[in-house]
Amino acid sequence: MLSRRSRERVCELDCAAVPDLVDNGNVELRDRITIDPRVLVCKPVVAGTRISVEFVVDLLASGWSHEKILTNYPRLSEQDILACLQYAGELLHSERVYPLATA
Repeated sequence: MLSRRSRERVCELDCAAVPDLVDNGNVELRDRITIDPRVLVCKPVVAGTRISVEFVVDLLASGWSHEKILTNYPRLSEQDILACLQYAGELLHSERVYPLATA
């Protein structure tokens, strides 16, 4: 088990590895998505909440509509949902997959 100090250091390193958030003209990610070592151990969250980007994307993947999410999580806005999708897209754009050699 890592000490609190060690966990904070690991979190700082992980946060530093997150790609820069960009503005594509539709949603300002820097205003909507935040990463803070004190909130959900550095997971990206919707600003001002403890609702993670991962959670919102999982709800959408489970078939929840934007309307259902907004009804069940009234602190979120349509722009927050779009920011979560944009953030996930940015991560996928920077992801690289390399095939492993087979034996």
